[in-house]
Amino acid sequence: MKQAIRVKHFCPTNTLGSRFVARASAGSVSHQYDYETDHDNNATEAAKKLCAKFGWNYQLAGGKLPDGSWIFVDSSPQT
Repeated sequence: MKQAIRVKHFCPTNTLGSRFVARASAGSVSHQYDYETDHDNNATEAAKKLCAKFGWNYQLAGGKLPDGSWIFVDSSPQT
């Protein structure tokens, strides 16, 4: 079953740096903020990292939600 991926940005704290967390029903991953790129690319990289963790061969399509988070889905054709 394919799963949607939601990515949220978390500001730095006293113990953790700025990061993006990608979540799906299967689990989650954290991606450290890459200051050489923008928020959208960091969110996409977090989603890709989650796909790699679970071995999903997704072609990601997504966008930003009104609450500031991102949503990604697999846009590859159904087989």
